[in-house]
Amino acid sequence: MKYPYTNRREIVRIQEEIIKNNQKIRQTQNKQNDQQTRKYIKELSNQNLTE
Repeated sequence: MKYPYTNRREIVRIQEEIIKNNQKIRQTQNKQNDQQTRKYIKELSNQNLTE
């Protein structure tokens, strides 16, 4: 598929933006997973203390 030069540049720019956004999404998901894991560990350790 052939694009005029400006379109190709625009496509590359948009692809780079998508990559950046995907990285942000992954970072956010990792952060949320970390928080959930910490919460779970905390609950587990609290449970162990009360048993």
